[in-house]
Amino acid sequence: KISDQLLSNIDPGNYNEAIMELGAVICKKQNPDCIKCPVQTFCEAFKKNEQLRYPIKSAAPSKRKITHHALIIVNKEAYLFVQRPASGLLASFWEFPILEMKKKDIKDELLESELKKIYGIEGKVTLKGDVFRHQYSHIDLTYQPVIIKSNNKKIKYLNNYRASKWCTFEELNELPIHNAHLKLIEWFKNLSQ
Repeated sequence: KISDQLLSNIDPGNYNEAIMELGAVICKKQNPDCIKCPVQTFCEAFKKNEQLRYPIKSAAPSKRKITHHALIIVNKEAYLFVQRPASGLLASFWEFPILEMKKKDIKDELLESELKKIYGIEGKVTLKGDVFRHQYSHIDLTYQPVIIKSNNKKIKYLNNYRASKWCTFEELNELPIHNAHLKLIEWFKNLSQ
């Protein structure tokens, strides 16, 4: 309320700049220089001798925890990539197909069954890699790479993805791939050497 009363309708930009300067030079979090403060008479913290309690830092919102199984589906020298929806997190980026499951330890048969049910692809799990972690501002992502060998390239369902593409690792330079799955590609390349 007080800041609204002090705000100039003529030049609010200068007011905002002055308030930021006041915070940077005089009303510092540690060692505030209240004696030199031009707004000391309005300051409730100064009146109550509680200057060192401010600013109060609000608690960071808790991150949502998500577990993915990243399916590295291999057909000869080609790998299946799918394009994320046009809006939302990582919009339009390409990635390996994922299964979002609550448990980290899933039996191979269940992964194969889910692959067929969700994407319409038959395949056999050949290897599960170590768990990776990736942080976003509001998401704590845990994902496990699962290598699956498939003998067909026919995808029946896209499961919320926009498009799909089989490509070799050399062709990947043409696709925008987000960092979490770039880590998987590096892991897989190192595994193959």
